[in-house]
Parts: sequence; structure tokens; C-alpha cells
Amino acid sequence: MTESDATRLKIRLEREKQARVEAEKLLEEKSLSLYQANKELELAQSDLKLSVKKLTTIIDNIPHGILITNPAGVIESINFIAIQMFGMKSAVAMGQNIDAYVPNLTDPAQLLSVVHGTELQFTGIREDNSEFPLELAFTTFGEGDGEGVVWIMQDITLRLAAEDEKRRLEESLRHAQKLESLGTLAGGIAHELNTPIQFVTDNMNFLSDAVSDLMAAIKNLQHLTPPDKKEEIFEKHDINYLAEEAPQAIEQSVEGLTRIAEIVLAVKRFSHPSSSGKEMNDINDIIRTTATVSKNQWKYVAGLDLHLAESLPKVISNAGELNQVFLNLIINAAHAIEDSDKDRENGQIKITTKIKDKDIECRISDNGTGIPESIVSKVFDPFFTTKAPGRGSGQGLSIVHSIVTQSHDGDISIETEPGSGTEFVITFPIAS
Repeated sequence: MTESDATRLKIRLEREKQARVEAEKLLEEKSLSLYQANKELELAQSDLKLSVKKLTTIIDNIPHGILITNPAGVIESINFIAIQMFGMKSAVAMGQNIDAYVPNLTDPAQLLSVVHGTELQFTGIREDNSEFPLELAFTTFGEGDGEGVVWIMQDITLRLAAEDEKRRLEESLRHAQKLESLGTLAGGIAHELNTPIQFVTDNMNFLSDAVSDLMAAIKNLQHLTPPDKKEEIFEKHDINYLAEEAPQAIEQSVEGLTRIAEIVLAVKRFSHPSSSGKEMNDINDIIRTTATVSKNQWKYVAGLDLHLAESLPKVISNAGELNQVFLNLIINAAHAIEDSDKDRENGQIKITTKIKDKDIECRISDNGTGIPESIVSKVFDPFFTTKAPGRGSGQGLSIVHSIVTQSHDGDISIETEPGSGTEFVITFPIAS
């Protein structure tokens, strides 16, 4: 080997050594960079897991059910609230179509093309096949293979119940306001009728006495009239006819005026109870007053018999509210008899009162159509009615139930036989 060859070899070795050093240095730098990148990736994964956990916790605890489906409606994810809402198991729900839990749901793709983010009402089906009202909104995310639909659902059973209760209260208020207005008008008319009824009655009583005196005077004067003239005078002036008919006409007129006075008094009591609050009231008096006021409702279809216990103790009550209770029940009874096609002679409404244990028991019965067993449990529900439109609002028995059970701590029940009639049994506690 020549000197020049040795020099070139030495230079080559130096270069390779230098290259090896630089390679080792680069490898070390790359290893460090890879290590740092790996650490950053681990940290990012940890942050991602934490974010996913936070998001899952938030989604599971918001007060709405959330289902995530693909565009065809196949369930891919479901939160805890939705699992509870539908009474399902997550493993069972995954892979099923959303129609299994929200039937009659339009095809998601078609629905999304019509409305987006709009709240709609549907019927939800729980795992046990029970139904409940459901409010639903949805939105989409992603594109292509990553596209999906987020369904946001809420069980609105309680909200609808609250809305129904609000409507019932508003309807009750309107009904009460209407009755108050009618009561004020009727009470005013009854008050105005009092004076003319009184002086007409007084005049009829005067005429009764006057006719009696005149007939007595005519009788006493008969012996002063020549016999041949007496018969002529009596025939000319219809004395015999007047003597027989005039007292009867006056008696019937006085009787009619007495009945009118009783009706006016009943209307005044019904329209303007002595107090808007609660006080000691006689249930029998309230029933008699209501029966008199409502006579036009039942007299053409039925008779009304009152069997009221004597010496019935008074109860703490609101007379105006109890008037409304008995009025609704009497009218209901009259309608039931009318619907049964019974004639006036056979229709019968009966009201009885008696003391039972520590309560006063009132029974209002009729021999009308009766109530089908399938709807007996619904008759006290707000707005429920089997009557034709315009004949009933579905509020009467609901108001009756509320007044008896809530306002007066009483109880009301129904005994009925379809085709034979119905009896409402009301109990009021006697004040101790």
C-alpha cells in the first residue's frame, strides 16, 4: 500500500466515523422527538378520555333522553335518561331501529328533509309496551360514512297533566264566573219580583175577604127580593156561578202566588247564599232550594221525591258550592232519564238524607240509562262527557267531585246498573 493509498483510507475512515457520529446524533434526536411525541400523544389520549368521560357524564345527566342513530334510524348510542325513559337495556337497544321505541316516526331521511330542529309530539313505547307522550327534536352531524342523527326526547306526561289541570281550573273559573253573573242577574230579578208579588198577594187576600162579604150580603138580601125577581136577577148576573167559582179562582190565585213567592225565595237563596265562606248550613234546606230552582230541568221528564231526615244536624259548608253540587246531580239525573225514553209518569228522581255513623249521607238516584262499567272510573275526570256537543262540557261531575272531596272533606261514590239507573252517594262529616 502506498502512502497515498494510506492517506485516502485514513480520510475515508475519518468520514465514516464522522458520519456514524452524526447518524448516532440524528438517531438520538429522532428518538427524543419520538419519545416526546409519544408522551404528547399519551397526554392527548388522556385528555380525550377525560373529555369523553365529561361529555358522557353530561349527556347521561341532562334531563332529556338522547339517542344517536345512523341516517336510516338504527340506534348506535343511547344515554342513561333515555334508557330509564323507555325502561330498556342499552345492549338491547343498540342496533335496533328507533321505530321500535317511537312508532309512526316518519323515515328519518324524509323527516330531516322536511323539518330540522323542530319539536314534535309522538307516542313513546316502553319495553313493557306501555305508552307515554313524547316530545322529540333532532339534528344531524358529520358527512358520508360519519353522518348520524341526534334525537333529543322528553317525557311530557307530567307537563300535559299540568296543562290539563290548568285548563280544568280555567274552565272551572269561567264556569264559576258565569254562574256568578247569572246568579247576580237572577237574584236581582227575584228581588224586584218580591214587591209586586207581595201587593198582588195582599190584593188577592183582600178580594177573597171582599167576595166572601159580598156573597154573605147577597144571601142576607135574598129575603128582601121578590121571589119572581130573585131568579131573574141571579140569572142575569150569574150569581150562583160566581158564588161557586169566584172563591175557587181566588184561592187558586193565592196558591199560585204563594208558589211564585217560594220560587223567588229559592232563587234568591240560590243566587246569593248568606255567606261566600263556610258556615253552619242545613243540607235539607239547600236540597229543597236547589230542587225548586231546577224544577224546569226535570219536571217534563220525571218526578222528584224528597225523603229528607228530620232534625238533621247542620254541617260546616259553603252553601253556594253545595247548591252547585246538587244542581249538577239533579240535571244529570234528568238527562239520564230523558235519554232512556221513559215518559213523565215513569221517570223518577229521588233524593234522600240520613245520618250514618258520624256523617250525613245524601243519595241522589234516578231510573235512567245508567253508566256503562267501562267508563264509571272516568266520570269525574275533567272534560270527560258522553253527552252530545252543547249539552255538557264534561266539567259538571269534575266540579262536584272537587267541591265534595277537596272543599268539604267529604266523599262521593257511584252505584249504577246500565239500563236501570244511577245513584250518587255523598257523605259530609258532621262537625264535632
